[in-house]
Amino acid sequence: MRLAIHTLQSTLFEGEITSVTVPTPNGEITVLSQHLPLVTIVSRGMVRVTLPHGEESVTPFNGGILEVRPGSEAVMLADE
Repeated sequence: MRLAIHTLQSTLFEGEITSVTVPTPNGEITVLSQHLPLVTIVSRGMVRVTLPHGEESVTPFNGGILEVRPGSEAVMLADE
């Protein structure tokens, strides 16, 4: 699946991933390829991205919005 993480000033990440796990007000969710369309608030916490070759990146996140679009595309808009 494809993930893009943007702020108002720049693109923080854009590329192919296997999954992304984000904190939400109702708990953590993991988005995989072919996930149902979704829009949710992303809470302050750690965002975990798994890349196609298995490497995992864990990054602190100040919050924002996650939109999962049809066609295995996810877009996160990050608070600054």
